[in-house]
Amino acid sequence: MTGLRNWIVSIAATVASNYALDAFAAAAGVALVASGLIAGLGVPWLLLILAVSYVAWAVGLRAALHANWTLLLRTGTSTNVLSKGAYDLARRTSRSARVARLAAAAGYAGTQVAGEAIYYAGAFGAAAFSDSVTSTEALGFLAGANLAAALYEYGLARITTGLLRRWRRYASFDTDWEPAEYLAGYYRSVEPDEVATVAFLVGAMRQAESGRPVLFFGVGPTLHHVFAAAETASEIHLGDYLPANLAEIRRWIRREPGAHDWRPFVRYTLQCEGISGPTDEQIAAREDLTRSKITKLVQVDARHPRPVDRHYPMVISPYCADSATSDRTTWLMFMRHITGLVEPGGLFITAALRRCRGYTVAGKTFPGADVDEHDLRAALRPEFEPGAIEVRETSQDAAHGYSAVLLCQARRRPPLPSRVAQPVQLVEVHRLHAPVVADQEHELVGAVALDEPLRPAGEPLVRPLQIGGPLGPQGDDHPPPVGRIAVGRDISGLLEPAQHAGHGPGGEVGPLGDLPRGGGPGVGQEVQALQVADGQAQPVRDGVPEHHGQPRHLPSGAHEVGDRGRGGRLVGHAAIMPPAR
Repeated sequence: MTGLRNWIVSIAATVASNYALDAFAAAAGVALVASGLIAGLGVPWLLLILAVSYVAWAVGLRAALHANWTLLLRTGTSTNVLSKGAYDLARRTSRSARVARLAAAAGYAGTQVAGEAIYYAGAFGAAAFSDSVTSTEALGFLAGANLAAALYEYGLARITTGLLRRWRRYASFDTDWEPAEYLAGYYRSVEPDEVATVAFLVGAMRQAESGRPVLFFGVGPTLHHVFAAAETASEIHLGDYLPANLAEIRRWIRREPGAHDWRPFVRYTLQCEGISGPTDEQIAAREDLTRSKITKLVQVDARHPRPVDRHYPMVISPYCADSATSDRTTWLMFMRHITGLVEPGGLFITAALRRCRGYTVAGKTFPGADVDEHDLRAALRPEFEPGAIEVRETSQDAAHGYSAVLLCQARRRPPLPSRVAQPVQLVEVHRLHAPVVADQEHELVGAVALDEPLRPAGEPLVRPLQIGGPLGPQGDDHPPPVGRIAVGRDISGLLEPAQHAGHGPGGEVGPLGDLPRGGGPGVGQEVQALQVADGQAQPVRDGVPEHHGQPRHLPSGAHEVGDRGRGGRLVGHAAIMPPAR
């Protein structure tokens, strides 16, 4: 139905465009002759003007050819029905995008040349059979018509390009996606983007932990990436949003007639693994191994915060999040949900179309998030260790709508350690306060900047700190610490209530930095203490607030900082302690 609609639109556009072009060009030619501007010019001058008009016409035609190619790629329609027919035929008979583009250009330009021949016949035929039209007037008419045609073609190209940019309509995965069209357009052979991607996956598998389950998220109707993980994974789970895509995979697993032939990709995968000339038996063995490792097909939705109800030591998601939306904020959300499936210390492997606003499938344009390597690196920070991101040029803009891909693998940071390896200096406290309401529990929210030894000088690491719990005792004379603090890989500590009783005679508040009940670090523990005290903030002097309230006796070596609370009411001071010896 879509193909018939595209043909109807193309035929109507061709009729309207040719009629407008002929009317505009003929009127311009007649107007030039009638104006008398070329009266009295000799034939050499007229021939020079005619040659200049052809140069202008060629410039306009070049712009029109580019716009027509873009129109064909994005909509499957054209303002020249012969160009569309040549394009469709070339796509069916050749795998080369260059051949399709040349065929479309030949159809378009051929129509224009044929139209020019008609103009020649009309102009010189009138000159030959009519005394009222001279040969010089015929030349002038042709020059005027060519200049008008150049202006028309250039203007049509600008209008077409502008409309495509302004009225871009993406196809819907729910209603327009056809797995068979996608497989036929992208996976009849190993194209440049997959040459790079499969080789990258094979290299990543050499660094992966073997004998663990692997999730492929957003696999589509394809298996070309899965073959690289067959020997490494204990089992393979394939997830995709569309049931039709999973059904296509199921057909291959069951060896049903008409299932897509993935042997060219299996052969290339084995070559990347070091087998120079894979035999048919080796290819069949890898296919059988892959079938045996695929144990689950699951429908997933990246819009859901937990697309799968478990975590994996390895998640592979090439060309998924970036190829599902045109909105970068939505892409970030998809990435957050997908990467959230990677367990701590696990490996995440991904690929994306670089700076792609849309890719074409059978004349339909599906959205692209238009991301680059900087966006991808930011999306993985800070949960993942910095990993290398490779940019590979593919020169597939004409065929599919993109010219480069991003390849990346990153490992999720392990859990924060519970003990401090070495003391870290607290550089600055941005906030350490909470409103005071009698007889209620409060939440302390703070943000600290830590100067870690491994970071470049002058570049502090800023991490948020959120601790929930009561800031004062609730019927307990000796309350325990109310929260565990983990603000960095090298820091841990205990929050001490601001007003606890019990160290000295009469239950005075203990020294800043002390643990409740006067207890010190346990065996094997190295604790840095953080304490919050109520007080009054005075106006800032020289950029440093002055505090009054609970007396503070800092242990030797402690570093104190403070900040004003809301409305200057609650003040927090903190002491970062060297590890207990």
